[in-house]
Amino acid sequence: MIRLPDVYNRIQASTKCVTVGTALILLGSVVWLGSLAGAIKGLICIGLVMLASSTAAHALARASRRSGIKLCEGSVCDDYDDNAGQGKEVEL
Repeated sequence: MIRLPDVYNRIQASTKCVTVGTALILLGSVVWLGSLAGAIKGLICIGLVMLASSTAAHALARASRRSGIKLCEGSVCDDYDDNAGQGKEVEL
């Protein structure tokens, strides 16, 4: 995590790990339990984890952006740049 260049990459990486890891653990418990009630509860929990985790990551990234934290210098484009579309071209 420390090697990632900016806060936005760190948020993305940690959110993906938490969301996928938790969802797979819950999916494994759904398969292991084998009951209908357990499967329904597990699938509801998977949906809530995916919804809550992605919403929290978006809120963190938006707060970081609004507080003035810049992207790393190696970023290819910045869609939320105030000067975007005013003659600045991004080279790939």
